[in-house]
Amino acid sequence: ASFFLIFLFSCSNKKIENETQSNSYIEGTIQTVGNEPFINLALQINDSTIYLLECSNEINDSLQKNQGELYKIYFSKKLETKLGTKIIVTKTEKSRLNN
Repeated sequence: ASFFLIFLFSCSNKKIENETQSNSYIEGTIQTVGNEPFINLALQINDSTIYLLECSNEINDSLQKNQGELYKIYFSKKLETKLGTKIIVTKTEKSRLNN
């Protein structure tokens, strides 16, 4: 019985943690960085802060079509890479300021 309770609580905590992380977001302008054929999608926050975006093909295609638009990007993790900080995108939302 104690094993079952430990298992139950460990699953519950992970679910809560993932929900909390996926509610994190950053708002900025969709850009591309790099040179052909190594172009990456990025989110420009201000003149000096740009985050690389790692996302599904569906989200990638949608954001590629909306370069220059202001978006709210929800993410699960931030990773430091050789090229800069990369965020793992879970969801996107076009900013209301675009309207």
